[in-house]
Order: sequence, then structure tokens, then C-alpha cells
Amino acid sequence: MRSKQGFTLIELVVVLGLISIVISIIFSPIMFSVKNFGIQKEKSVIISNTRTTLDYLTKEIRRADKIEVEDNILNIDLKTYKLENRTLFKDDIKIIEGIDGLNIKKENEKITIEIIINDSKGIEHKFSTVINLR
Repeated sequence: MRSKQGFTLIELVVVLGLISIVISIIFSPIMFSVKNFGIQKEKSVIISNTRTTLDYLTKEIRRADKIEVEDNILNIDLKTYKLENRTLFKDDIKIIEGIDGLNIKKENEKITIEIIINDSKGIEHKFSTVINLR
């Protein structure tokens, strides 16, 4: 009689195939969740940075005595706010990084500020606010 110790090659291939199917079924929802978590985290950072920037500029404008807007450069009480190399500066001090576009318009007694940020996939996110001057 033959000894029945060990496995045949076909048995090993079948077992490895079944194990790989089970592992892929288990890990695909986990990988999906991790990917979505990263996307949502990036969006929340974009929204948070934009909200912080808009709130900061709004407070500075509301406190100001003299406001001038020219070529997307905001002058508030002799302090200059401008975007250079994806960074918003107040004179020479960095305020926030990662801003791809800043559009500022002053019409009559209204100032419109629009901030544009591109995410890692190149999708453009625009946020804006309108400030009524008093």
C-alpha cells in the first residue's frame, strides 16, 4: 500500500486559489474604506483651510479703515495681501499655503473673495464669500 502522507500539487493549487479568493473578499471592503477615508480627509482639510482663510480675511476687512483692491491684491490699512506660489502672504508673512487661486473684486460697497484649491486628483474646488462694507 502507498503511504498517504503529503499533498498533491493539484490539492495545493486548489487550496491556494480558495485562500486567495477568501482573502480578496475580506480585504476589498477594507481597502475601499481606507481609500474613501483618505479622500474625505483631503476634502475636510481643503474645506478647513479655505474656511480659516475666508474667516481671517473677512475679519481683517471688517476691522479696516481703508480697503483697496487691485489685480487680486488686497490692501487693508497699508498691509498687502497677495497670493504667490500657492501661498497667501500678508506683507512678507505667510498666512496659509496650498491655495491655487485667489480672486478679489470690489464693487461699490461689496467685496467678493473667491479661493480656488485643486485636490490631488486635479479637481478644482471653489469657495467664495461676499462682504458688505459698512
